[in-house]
Amino acid sequence: LAPARQLRELLIEEPTLLAEAEAALRDSQTGLPLRRALMTVLGSLPDGSGKATVVRALKAGALVGLERCAVLSLNIIPEESPPLFQRDDHPYSMEATSGLVVFVRGAIDDGETREVLTGLLSSGDGEVRLAATRVLRASMTFLDARNALRRHLGRVESNQEVRAEAAAALAHWSRKTNIDPEEQGAVLTELLGSLEESGEAVRFRLTSPLALAPLDAEQRAGLHAMATSPDEELRRTVTEVVGRRLQGNQGRERDEAIELLRQLTTSDGSNAVRETAAMQLRHATGDPNVAATLVRTAQRDADPEVRAAAVSSLRGFEDAPEASETIRFLRDHDASEIVRAAAQRALGE
Repeated sequence: LAPARQLRELLIEEPTLLAEAEAALRDSQTGLPLRRALMTVLGSLPDGSGKATVVRALKAGALVGLERCAVLSLNIIPEESPPLFQRDDHPYSMEATSGLVVFVRGAIDDGETREVLTGLLSSGDGEVRLAATRVLRASMTFLDARNALRRHLGRVESNQEVRAEAAAALAHWSRKTNIDPEEQGAVLTELLGSLEESGEAVRFRLTSPLALAPLDAEQRAGLHAMATSPDEELRRTVTEVVGRRLQGNQGRERDEAIELLRQLTTSDGSNAVRETAAMQLRHATGDPNVAATLVRTAQRDADPEVRAAAVSSLRGFEDAPEASETIRFLRDHDASEIVRAAAQRALGE
């Protein structure tokens, strides 16, 4: 840490030394650990001169085997305050090289740098592709960055972590209100396709943004159709997304979502899906049909976790007499301690 900090101060005070640093960076005889550390220091320089040095070396093909560290160095936030190179506790901190942790965040405004980064998305090294995707995630205002991540959202990208990062970046962009509606619709359709085709990592990262995205009727129908998939985990994810979308939505979408969640609560063959559906119905307060479904589930479902979820959701239906009666009865008589405890919490005990 101390030599890295001292070198950084020296390069800031004596900019003429930057050429010597660039020569050492490009020299394969320097050694990989030292070159990684040098790139990290260069990327942290406040005037951007160090990042330009790394870009030139990348374009010249002088950093073979060092691409991951190079990618991260191009997105270092050059904060002056300590602890420089020791930011372990920050959610956007990453270890660029052994012993040097940096704060990596922010849009890449320079088009040449973005071109280098999007080119590295085709690297054969999954760690390099992952680093490039993470660095580009804040640059979704630029069309070239969006197009690059869209290409790697589909089947072209086999690494689930890379796909998850790309999906999350595009999903958050799609929620903006001042963007091209045609491109927005195309991206959302691709994200829904990725939800169906990808694994747990992608689905987890898409759950929250898709719950808030402006889906049209056709896209919602496609989302609801996934609730019949033989893939249990996909059905559970769809159930959570549909349930979260109940908040703030009215009219036809709300009615269709409530009907789907009621069906899943009572009929799905998976305990996990029925439990998730019962929990999400808590967002449908005021609907007597939902109250009746939750009462029936709380009383009859064979799985105690599902019954407990239904009991917890019934807490929002105090106006329905059968809801309060059911909660009190289950508090005293259900065979499962989990259900009895849920009933006690629902009653404020």
